[in-house]
Amino acid sequence: MCARLIVWVVLILWRGAFPANAHEAHPLYISLEESNDGSIVAHLKLPETIPINEGPILLIPDGCMVTSGIGSIKNPQTWIAPVSFRCQGGLSEKIFSIKYAVGNPAITSLIRIAWRDRSETIKILPPNELTWSFPKEQKFFDVAVSYFKLGVEHIWTGIDHLLFVAALVMLVTRINLLIWTITGFTIAHSITLALAALDIVNIAIPPTEAVIALSIVFIARELADKRQDTIGKRFPIAVSFIFGLLHGFGFAAALAEIGLPKQNVASGLLFFNIGVEIGQIAFILLLLSIFSVSYHLIRKMSEPYMPLISRWGHKTLAAYGLGALATFWFFQRIEILI
Repeated sequence: MCARLIVWVVLILWRGAFPANAHEAHPLYISLEESNDGSIVAHLKLPETIPINEGPILLIPDGCMVTSGIGSIKNPQTWIAPVSFRCQGGLSEKIFSIKYAVGNPAITSLIRIAWRDRSETIKILPPNELTWSFPKEQKFFDVAVSYFKLGVEHIWTGIDHLLFVAALVMLVTRINLLIWTITGFTIAHSITLALAALDIVNIAIPPTEAVIALSIVFIARELADKRQDTIGKRFPIAVSFIFGLLHGFGFAAALAEIGLPKQNVASGLLFFNIGVEIGQIAFILLLLSIFSVSYHLIRKMSEPYMPLISRWGHKTLAAYGLGALATFWFFQRIEILI
């Protein structure tokens, strides 16, 4: 039953996977730096999915004066070069906004300001919010909420992470063993996420992302294998833990986009990780709920393909779909390294 749903999920994701990578939903990144003389330099980094001519314009608050306009473009694909300005009375409580040239592309905005005293303030805006202001002092609650949202968003836009979890749900059929398997995955990626975010361990992200794709290929191979004595089926907790270490470095790449606030490093990291876990649990519960309530619908949808499904088996079809999609991602990510 659940494997039938995965077949359809894989087909839907397959349809949208070829134009871009598994981590297509990168946010808009806005960086503001306040110098000792009170001037501010603003940088905007666009996600690769937005053409440079469709990027947003940063609207300077009232009471601020531009001292130098948009200069040369650092990278035609991502960075819009800086604009410098001064604000009478400082940035606190000043209202900023962005305006898109073509229309709101519905992406999250990550705004980071480095104050002259070396403290930092970070704001995360949902796609429907284009206006913000900086408080005089960022509260613990604001940091917690912002990083929690970032964690939830990252897991829900990380299709490769979600498919790996979905494959684990298919591989482990006993609920008690599934709980321990997911727990092992959670503990492992929490460890490496913390090590990478705190700059204790550094590894290159592109090859790590390629190996993450291979982790899905491995689980897909386990699903397709009819034998019950394979490594993944005999030791699912160990397998999920080992691959969870790799996925943790992938999660850390999201934090590298915006960084952790220097005065709230621990809370930012903690609530980002909590957001990832809550998002992951929500995804698993959603899968299980759909499995339980959609049996008749899925069966009706799959009737034209029943001869093929009966011959190959639901899990086998899902495994080949997962494996093919992950293999494409692997070669796509390897191409970046060449």
